[in-house]
Amino acid sequence: MTPPMIRIRFEGDNTAPTRTYNAREWHFRHNSNEFSTLPILGMLIAKNGLKINQQGDRRTKTFSISLASNWGLDEEQFSDTVFARASNMYCVRLVFNVERILKNPESASCRAYQRLVNDAIFHSDHLPRFPNLPVPKHYGMWSSNTGDWAGTIVFSITQYCGISWHELYYTRYNTLANRLSVARAYEQLHHFGIEHGDFKYVSRCRHAIIDLYAPGLTAEDMLNGKAPCYIVGFGESSADHQFDSMPYEKESGCREIHTVVYHMDFVAKPVQSSNMAEALKWLAQYSKDHPELTNAQILAIQREKFFPEYPPLFS
Repeated sequence: MTPPMIRIRFEGDNTAPTRTYNAREWHFRHNSNEFSTLPILGMLIAKNGLKINQQGDRRTKTFSISLASNWGLDEEQFSDTVFARASNMYCVRLVFNVERILKNPESASCRAYQRLVNDAIFHSDHLPRFPNLPVPKHYGMWSSNTGDWAGTIVFSITQYCGISWHELYYTRYNTLANRLSVARAYEQLHHFGIEHGDFKYVSRCRHAIIDLYAPGLTAEDMLNGKAPCYIVGFGESSADHQFDSMPYEKESGCREIHTVVYHMDFVAKPVQSSNMAEALKWLAQYSKDHPELTNAQILAIQREKFFPEYPPLFS
């Protein structure tokens, strides 16, 4: 059972002292609140552990705890969600000065707050139905009154998943195998009817996270697509997406998957349009004839039947 209150500790740096606060779990009205059980009573964010995506190129930089009091109040400087790896196993995403930013619903900082809340609600209401999706465990939303430091802070706690693809893009880990891993993760979401919904050109699939710290990985595994890949950030997602499982080409399939293909530098392989039409007709009839099968199972069968030259789904 998740504790009703935890202690969160922000380790100080050369600009500010260490700070420790009590935080209480949020419960959303009219939502399932179906989160994973948090097995700890305290959480440590190490010195220089707070990060933020800087404006412009969206690269990650350190966020000093001395800046928290101004977060969201000077939007030309900071308005994006702050995040941290906490106690090695968890990812904490935070917004500060909540009472003040909510007074301006059109502000970028208020929108960041709303995406954080929406992400938690989406995890709770939709993702538990699909236990094998490439998404992190979510341990709920928490809040704390920090007084003069940063007012009321609100944060989510999720499983720590690694490094954003937007950062790995500039490293030696930008390999074909890892790009395929990212594309497969998005494809798997779509086969369960989930459209992520948050793609910005400059960010290059920043919500795809590869865990290079996963136990047992060798240096070669990290380059060869063996590291787990997760998708995070469901603040703008929908769960009723229709996806036809066609191999990627310009004239068919899903706009979001095409965007992933573009960002991963893949070249689409042409597919015969007659085969496409036949495959879609087969999909509709097979779904009608086999109501006991999930959509994902039927799409995997369709891929094997009509497009055997393409990789099988989720392999």
